[in-house]
Amino acid sequence: MTEPYWLSHVREYLHGANVESYLKDHDIGHYELTVNGADRHGGVEWTYQSESEHPRRYVRLSIIPDPSGARGTLELIAGASDGHRYATRRIALMQVETTALDKELPQQWLYGAFHEAERISLTERDAQFPDLVTQQHK
Repeated sequence: MTEPYWLSHVREYLHGANVESYLKDHDIGHYELTVNGADRHGGVEWTYQSESEHPRRYVRLSIIPDPSGARGTLELIAGASDGHRYATRRIALMQVETTALDKELPQQWLYGAFHEAERISLTERDAQFPDLVTQQHK
């Protein structure tokens, strides 16, 4: 099965963001890319997960492409789970050009998702968190 052409652009974006160096330079916990462009119910997902387990923290980037693959719905989420409770924060939900993520999703938003994941407290009774960024491109 041939990979959709736009997936390589997303991988280049994530590689260019150099997440590992950013996390180290800003003294944020160690995260590992555990899901690398996996098919999830018609979308494609990348998940960075922390090594710590109590709570386990994660950042997930998902894209559901339109039929052409040229555009898609992007969702960026930060979350934490201790195995019993979890909380998530949506960082971004927007329409993007899948081959131009470097222009449409600023790396600071991606980096900010890791900061949000580190701040999530599971003692907040799984509170609903407001969207930090919601943007619609036309």
